[in-house]
Amino acid sequence: MTHAALERIANLVDIMEIHNGRALFQNRGSRAEDWARSHQRPGAASSDAHGWHGWGKSYSEVDRKPQAATLRQVMQAARYRKRFVGPIGALYPKFNRLRKAVHA
Repeated sequence: MTHAALERIANLVDIMEIHNGRALFQNRGSRAEDWARSHQRPGAASSDAHGWHGWGKSYSEVDRKPQAATLRQVMQAARYRKRFVGPIGALYPKFNRLRKAVHA
């Protein structure tokens, strides 16, 4: 998404993904983090795992269980673990598409 497109929908954004553990070459985390901070939006980190090799590499750690009404507030105070899912974790989507094509 371009910066201009994001600005057009800024009022619809509640939380910005600031780290995607599977995004190695296309990682825009620092730009996303800057945007979130400048728009007073909480960030989130995720492994974006498509298989068990990537699970739990990146995540957002919160102090309490969020509810719908408190999610933004809880995420505002989150701490992040930012790790790459590794080569196997990064290739899971390709493996899954190939497996589906073979079994189709």
